[in-house]
Amino acid sequence: MADTLRTLVGLKVDSTNIPIQKYAVNHNIEWKTVKSSATLSNDYTTLIKRMTEASFETYDIYKLLNTALSSGLYKVSDVTAYLGAFADTPSGDIFYTKTGVATNEYDDGLLYIDTINCPLNDVVSVSFKVRGVEMTVDDEDLTDFSITHNSLYMIDGISFNDDETVYGVKDLTISTNFKFYDYYKTDIDPDMSAITGIEPRAKCSAVIDAIGVLDDLTGNDTIVLHFKRCIKNGVGTESGGTITLNNCNITYDSQDANLGEIATVGFDIIIGSLTFALTGAGT
Repeated sequence: MADTLRTLVGLKVDSTNIPIQKYAVNHNIEWKTVKSSATLSNDYTTLIKRMTEASFETYDIYKLLNTALSSGLYKVSDVTAYLGAFADTPSGDIFYTKTGVATNEYDDGLLYIDTINCPLNDVVSVSFKVRGVEMTVDDEDLTDFSITHNSLYMIDGISFNDDETVYGVKDLTISTNFKFYDYYKTDIDPDMSAITGIEPRAKCSAVIDAIGVLDDLTGNDTIVLHFKRCIKNGVGTESGGTITLNNCNITYDSQDANLGEIATVGFDIIIGSLTFALTGAGT
C-alpha cells in the first residue's frame, strides 16, 4: 500500500480559492510505434505528443464565473490544485494534514467553462477545465487555506424573448464546445495552443402545456434562464438572478410523456453569447 493517502483539498485560481467537488487530470499521451520490417513486434516506440488537461467540478457558480472568470467563459490564469494527506485525527473540522500538501500547478493555463448543468430541484453545477500548459508538481504547507461556498443556485424557469411567461425546466445543460489548435514542433508539449472557435449550445427539457405555442417558441430569439438562490442555513430559496442566452437559434426536437410523470418538450438551442447576471454572494 502507498505510504501516503491523499484527498482533494481545493483549488486556487490566481488569488481566488474555489471549492471543487471533483478533480481529474488526463495527459492525452500519443505514442509512435514503428516496425523495422515484416515482424510481429515494434522495434521502436517513442512518445511524441502530450496535451495536459485538468477537469474540475464546482457548485459555486457565482464565485467561479463572477470572481475567477470576471463573468466570462475563459481566461488565462495560474491554477493550483491541492491534495493533502489524510490526517490520523482531524484538526478542528480539517481532516487533511496541512504540512506537505501536494500541489499540481498550471502556470498561465487556459481556464475555460465546459458545461453548466441545471437539473430540476437540485443545485446547479459547473464543469470547467484548464489546458495548454505542462503540469508541475510540488508541495507546500497550507497553514491557512480558507475555502467556502459563496452561493448555491437552482434553475427556476425559462422565458423566451419578450414573453413574460416563465416555463418550468426539467433539466438544462449548456455546453460551450471550445475548439482548439495545438502546434507541436519538436517537444512533446505544444509550442502553442490557441482557441479557434466556440459554439455554445443548450439542451433543455421544458414543461410546455399547450402544443399550439411551440411555433411561437422557435426561430431567432433571446432566452432568459431564471435562477433561485438557496438560503444558507435556512429554508427555501430567494431570487438569484439570470443567465441570458443571446442571439439564439431555437427549435423543439422532441416530446416526452411518461405515465405518472410530467410531459416535456425538448429544445435544441444554438447560442450566440451568454450574459451572466447572478446576484451576490450568500450570507
